[in-house]
Amino acid sequence: AGVEVRLSAGATLAADRVVVAMGSWTGGLLGLGAAVRPVKGQLLVFPAGSPGPARVLYADHTYLLAKADGTVILGGTMEERGFDLEIDGAAEALRDALPRLFPALAGVPARALVGLRPASPDGLPIVGPVRALPAAYVFTAHFRNGFLLAPLTARLAAAEVMGGEAADLLRPLRPQRLVEVS
Repeated sequence: AGVEVRLSAGATLAADRVVVAMGSWTGGLLGLGAAVRPVKGQLLVFPAGSPGPARVLYADHTYLLAKADGTVILGGTMEERGFDLEIDGAAEALRDALPRLFPALAGVPARALVGLRPASPDGLPIVGPVRALPAAYVFTAHFRNGFLLAPLTARLAAAEVMGGEAADLLRPLRPQRLVEVS
């Protein structure tokens, strides 16, 4: 009762379980449809060596964090634009928060990036087996908190996929809460 996946090179891969973790594109698979939508997010990346905070700083929906590689990230835009990946002025507009959030970065050059956050209608991640295709296990829709939630949900999901018990924390995240997958 496994699944076969056709690869782009024409080869077929057979597996007992398949984890579907395709972010915003997951909605096009497995009958999930509108249960997963992309939310465009833009951010500024300040180069390694830029001054940065010791902890994540928040101001409304804007956040600032220093990464292990020394870069500093300023993000927080949320735009309902479908799969639009065009960089526009929204990322630079985040600089308006710097004078009160972290003034030392106000004049530092940065590059803008854009990404798509997968979101569900109720704002919770979607994690678990799909009833219509038991060999498929969906892992998506962590939305704005992916970098915070994904490590924990991934550990719990991996244990479940490998034959362990379903963690109580995953039960409210099942795909069936949003749509009856056919």
